[in-house]
Amino acid sequence: MSDQSVSEAEYIPFKPSNYKLDLPAACTNLFLNARNTSNVGDLYSTPFEYFTLRGESVAADFWTTINSGEDRFDNIIVGGGVFWKNYVRMPMYYERLRPRKNLFLWGVGIDTPATRAVPEGFMERCALIGSRDFEGPSIEGKKVVFCPCASAMNRAFDISRPPPVHEVVCYLHHNKPIDPPDLFAAYPTMNNYGDFTETLDFLASGKVVITNSYHGLYWATLLGRKVICLEGGGKFAHFKWTPAFVKAADHKNALANADSISAYPHALDECRSLNMSFYQKVMSIMAE
Repeated sequence: MSDQSVSEAEYIPFKPSNYKLDLPAACTNLFLNARNTSNVGDLYSTPFEYFTLRGESVAADFWTTINSGEDRFDNIIVGGGVFWKNYVRMPMYYERLRPRKNLFLWGVGIDTPATRAVPEGFMERCALIGSRDFEGPSIEGKKVVFCPCASAMNRAFDISRPPPVHEVVCYLHHNKPIDPPDLFAAYPTMNNYGDFTETLDFLASGKVVITNSYHGLYWATLLGRKVICLEGGGKFAHFKWTPAFVKAADHKNALANADSISAYPHALDECRSLNMSFYQKVMSIMAE
């Protein structure tokens, strides 16, 4: 080695201008929803599909995670396929979710006529709760605010669709049998285990949608269709944009009076605005 050579101890390797240090993310976020399912409503309700948070974000199945526990993330965001019985009747499940900073609930169902408001102790564990239950007893204006399901943000709602080609279509929950089974055989029918965009196309194809599915009610409303809902209580009780609630056997009477059923042409814009407002609240809390 010549005297002019640089010794190994003095050697400085070249680093290109786009060199990035291998540092941990400034913040980590875990989005939880029911993912091990074919229920299209559960799959497309998670805000993970529509909103970007500061730091790195991943998604996982709610049920798997809540059974095993999770404490590795700064923020945990729950929304999509989990509802009142898990929040009110069994809040101890949530003790297994231990974010380092914040627990958020986004567009969840927490109120029904048969249950009390969310327990104060559970509410204190959450940084912010967005409830899809309009004027439900848990709404208190600061910690619990009205925020409809995040699936309203999906761009499939912006597809230009033709006018309805059917007077009536039925969108039925796969796990809620109809008695008798052929009660709606005269109408085009789809269940809630289909493709999301195809589901919206189907709902939009009817002037009136008959459904016993929460997301069938929600999405048909966002598409501006009139809805006859076969479920009148439980998680349907605090739905803001009131459909015609009837028993399945009485659906023909409701159809005969379809002119009196309300449609809500501004519901989509309203739900998107409420979700954007909730997103800003989440971002503000994360910045604290």
